[in-house]
Amino acid sequence: MTYMFRYQFGWMYWRYFAWNFIGRQNGEQGYYSWDVKSGNWESGVKFIDEMRLYKANNVPDSMKADQSKNHYYFIPLIFGLLGLFFHFYKKPEDATAIMALFLITGLGIIVYSNQPPNEPRERDYVLVGSFFTFCIWIGMGVLAIYQLLHDKISGIGAAGLGTVLALSAPYLMGNQNWDDHSRADHYGSRDYASNFLNSCQPNAIIFTYGDNDTYPLWYAQEVENIRRDVRVVNLSLIQVDWYINLLRRKINDSPPIKLTMAADAYRAKSAMQSIISVTKTRARCLPQRRWS
Repeated sequence: MTYMFRYQFGWMYWRYFAWNFIGRQNGEQGYYSWDVKSGNWESGVKFIDEMRLYKANNVPDSMKADQSKNHYYFIPLIFGLLGLFFHFYKKPEDATAIMALFLITGLGIIVYSNQPPNEPRERDYVLVGSFFTFCIWIGMGVLAIYQLLHDKISGIGAAGLGTVLALSAPYLMGNQNWDDHSRADHYGSRDYASNFLNSCQPNAIIFTYGDNDTYPLWYAQEVENIRRDVRVVNLSLIQVDWYINLLRRKINDSPPIKLTMAADAYRAKSAMQSIISVTKTRARCLPQRRWS
């Protein structure tokens, strides 16, 4: 239970949640929860961060100027909590449904996946449904502020002020994230794909494995029309029938691949029927048991 709450919930969920709504220390992978210099959340509120991590004045300039350091000062979190409480106050049934979605796509996935320590990369992307759901409550923060202000300010004024205040959260997040997420002038993946495709003979087949090998090639062919005669075959998908069937078709300028195996030999439905047929045959060999 200690491992589940400290590592699974604390390190593999709350840390990722805080990245999105409180702030992020840097882009280094956090392999170990006790390593205070890599992959932690960091708000930008100095005294809070120093209680958790280290004295801000003692870190080198390279860490202070790290582009992946993004501070939100708890503002998105505050608006989200404001919208959450307002939602439960006004529409508890609806809020309960949203809360179920938030928990299932967040902590529910953590419990289900039971991730081991030292993942090969940060796994925050599997929890994006939970983060999207929390953003609904950030939006509802506008209504919450409006309700707080409408008795003191005119209806239009309260709505306008609530909107401006709540928009500070996504503005801050976009402003902080732009420098380390912008891909302007980044051409490494595109050039990699172009070099691979142009190294092939006409009508060649190039075998790839996984996303990073494959997607740049698809982009180069489909968007920039680079070597559309080369057939890209992804070995990660080669075990499924629909993908094998695609290889039998002409795609772009690449002719169909001639396969000696008949489609019925690998079609998933036929494979299941074969298993059922074998099971029934074996069942008939055991007359003392009842088989359905």
